Amino acid sequence: MFFLLREFSAIPVIGLFFSYFYRIYNLLYGASIPLEVDIPKSTRFPHGIHGIFISKNAIIGERITIYHQVTIGSNQTKGHKMFGAPKIGDDCLIGVGAKIIGNIIVGNNTNLGSNVSVARDVPNNTTVVIGEHHFITR
Repeated sequence: MFFLLREFSAIPVIGLFFSYFYRIYNLLYGASIPLEVDIPKSTRFPHGIHGIFISKNAIIGERITIYHQVTIGSNQTKGHKMFGAPKIGDDCLIGVGAKIIGNIIVGNNTNLGSNVSVARDVPNNTTVVIGEHHFITR
């Protein structure tokens, strides 16, 4: 339903109806995923879009799995070194409740565990979990 509504929202004239319904769909699920975000159809939402927030400037790679209550958000503090939105690489898994904030790059083949907060670059082929003070490279 998510991708279908996004696709129909781009149709001239009747797209206005679908974009309105898309906003309602987001509200019902407590999500905020703007139409401006380019989300590839290979993206998977195993638990639906419940509580997911994605910044309109975020870049999402191919074959990403995003679980519920995830935030992929911008740092909007002007002059801050992390000002901007995240860039997520290909083939990543973003666990339940993960928060990815600011102008960072999450590399390809990366797993972000449940409830992690990420505010710095994550290299390719890495797993990030709570309680660790370093990245675990596979």
